[in-house]
Amino acid sequence: MGRYTGYTAGFEFKVVEHALGNENRAAGQHFSIDPMHKEANFSTECLFLAMQASHLGVVPAMARYGRRLRVLRELQRLAQEMAASQPLWEDGPAAVHNRRLLAKWRAQARRVAQSKLCADAGLLDPLLLSRCFGLYNLAAAVFMAVLQSAPADASSLPKLFAAYPEWYIEDIADFLLFVIQYRAQAVEAAEASLVELLAQLLCSANRLGKPYLSAKLVEVLFCATVAGSCGQLAGRLLDLPCAQQQLGPALMRFYTDVESTGAASEFYDKFTIRYHISALREMACMAYIVPCLP
Repeated sequence: MGRYTGYTAGFEFKVVEHALGNENRAAGQHFSIDPMHKEANFSTECLFLAMQASHLGVVPAMARYGRRLRVLRELQRLAQEMAASQPLWEDGPAAVHNRRLLAKWRAQARRVAQSKLCADAGLLDPLLLSRCFGLYNLAAAVFMAVLQSAPADASSLPKLFAAYPEWYIEDIADFLLFVIQYRAQAVEAAEASLVELLAQLLCSANRLGKPYLSAKLVEVLFCATVAGSCGQLAGRLLDLPCAQQQLGPALMRFYTDVESTGAASEFYDKFTIRYHISALREMACMAYIVPCLP
């Protein structure tokens, strides 16, 4: 299995400008003109084309699933509150308007509920989730091979990994968040390569240089450990030597770096990230999994 894609002659698709190492599309062109670089083989093309297809199809559908659930809950809440207050307005001048609103919200909730049932049948299908895990397990193995090609004490990511589009990792995180929230038992399909990739990226937040991507990876660990029922995944990650030695300091460093990221108006996002880190740090210290900082 090769490691190159996106910039390879004969195999090129549109890549977002944001790459993992603050690189852009032009920065990766040297991989296609490097005389030592071999053309991607068929297996490599299939892997990265599958990643692209998942990015355009499965991952957006999973994001819509979450938004659909939020809309459904909001419509149900509005209808329940309106129905509960009906004795107060049914004899007033706003009665006709309120009845129309109540009927409208109930009709919309029924339509969204029917749409959710269709999404349940597709997105929560065990076969689909198993095949997605197969794809991301294989991709993680390739990414880990690239990461391990650099010295352990390197201050930056390997050039090849830095040239990968940011959404490669973001899609993996979004998929794991979806599975943890809606089909937790399927997380057992995560192989060692995927768990090791998460640990390496969490411990290398300073080298990654993508605060919001690091925050999403922290959210994956938070949901699996504190807010979810995927303790097995979190346990496997926290049992890795790199996590035991580096995760605690890396989380604390990222905690302090969050303040300098984004605009001052993004207080809520910063608060959420810090809450996730604090909860993880407290859990880790109580369990003696990583050394506590003074």
